[in-house]
Amino acid sequence: MREDLVGYLLGALDRDAANEVEEQLSANAALRGELDRIGMAMRPLAFDADVDPPGGLADRTIRRVMWLRQPEPWAAPPSTSWRLTDLAIAASILLVISVIILPAINESRQQRQIVECSNNLRTLGVALGSYAEKFSGYLPFYSTSGPYGVAGIQAALLLETQMVTDRSTFVCPGSGDNVAGIYSFSELRQVEDQVNRLSSMLPTSGGSYGTLLGFRDSGEYRAPRMDRMGGQSISVDRGRRASEGDVGHSNSPNHGGHGQNALCRDGSVRFFCHPKECPGCDKFYVSLRNLVEAGRNPTDLVFGPSEARISNDDDQF
Repeated sequence: MREDLVGYLLGALDRDAANEVEEQLSANAALRGELDRIGMAMRPLAFDADVDPPGGLADRTIRRVMWLRQPEPWAAPPSTSWRLTDLAIAASILLVISVIILPAINESRQQRQIVECSNNLRTLGVALGSYAEKFSGYLPFYSTSGPYGVAGIQAALLLETQMVTDRSTFVCPGSGDNVAGIYSFSELRQVEDQVNRLSSMLPTSGGSYGTLLGFRDSGEYRAPRMDRMGGQSISVDRGRRASEGDVGHSNSPNHGGHGQNALCRDGSVRFFCHPKECPGCDKFYVSLRNLVEAGRNPTDLVFGPSEARISNDDDQF
């Protein structure tokens, strides 16, 4: 539609196309605002509207480029220097590109990353379902204490059981995370006697996605089970880590803070612009007490980043 608006402003559309644009403008206030914004961006071109392009502009440009490509470009250039009008036209073109084309390219890249991320989550959903079928309905879970009592152990166990074979499945393209930081459980076990090394590996072991932290039932901790979950989502883009600030209450950093993909129980993936599924729903990353901890009941689902502790006491992770 932007191309049609630019053509409309330049008078380059035929009568039928122009009439169609005018009908849409009369019915859509947002579109009229976009037309005004593009018009302002093109305003620098107005001073030149009734004047033909400077004579010989193409020839002078070619000679200038050829001079810059010669072996000794510091030699005196031919007497074909650009005129002020040439520079103004070039600057106007660059301005239009920066206002219209570059934002569109950036938006397209972000949308592609969201789609690739949602594909990863669908693959992860299939793996979680297969794991639950094999292990009596339980999702990957290891311990409530010790070095492996962290949310990121989910990815390590899915790799260990071959439910996931491609480590890039755990990396959202928009997150900046590195697939080299994803480890299988056996790889973690190999360095468990090297405390410092193991502690440096665990915070990245879960990749770019949040892991369910389970819940408490009458004071007892319960591991998450696929077949007994009351919520709508089983995985989401990870929440913020302690080093990133505002832990648990802001959008995932995976998509520039614009929102997060969530894998629903039916296998679909939805993008939410706020850290919860609906205005009255719980947040993805904190419990009913607004803490990154196990839920306070079976329907209070909390998705922790890799380093979130799966603790068996009543403290915040």
